[in-house]
Amino acid sequence: MLIKWDHHLILNHEEFDRDHQRIVDLVNRLHHEANAGTNPDQIVEMIVDLVTVMEGNFDSEEYCMNKFCPDLLVDHRKDHQNMIKEFSCWIEMAPDEIVEDCMLFAKYWFVGHLLFYDKPMCEALATCCASVADA
Repeated sequence: MLIKWDHHLILNHEEFDRDHQRIVDLVNRLHHEANAGTNPDQIVEMIVDLVTVMEGNFDSEEYCMNKFCPDLLVDHRKDHQNMIKEFSCWIEMAPDEIVEDCMLFAKYWFVGHLLFYDKPMCEALATCCASVADA
């Protein structure tokens, strides 16, 4: 297991937590399959699937930020775009050259992004939504 889903990764936002748990599951499955000697072309397909799931999550996050806390959107979106760009480069490379770097990037990018971008976003969303509810 490359990433352990635990309370440190929970944002207390049902949709985002569900998406993030799915991303963790896909990264861990990808890591397992790569270590099991799965065909490199299948690994690339799994990376494409992972990127698709992440893009869906990014769209949801960016929609919420645009609607409720637009001041967080620019930097957050830039980090999303950097991840997509990095994975897109790997998808274009020879499959047997990318797996280990891709796994490490996925792990460290995801956990770092979640802790330094997504947690503050969810805190801002909670504050904003509480203010709207109080009004």
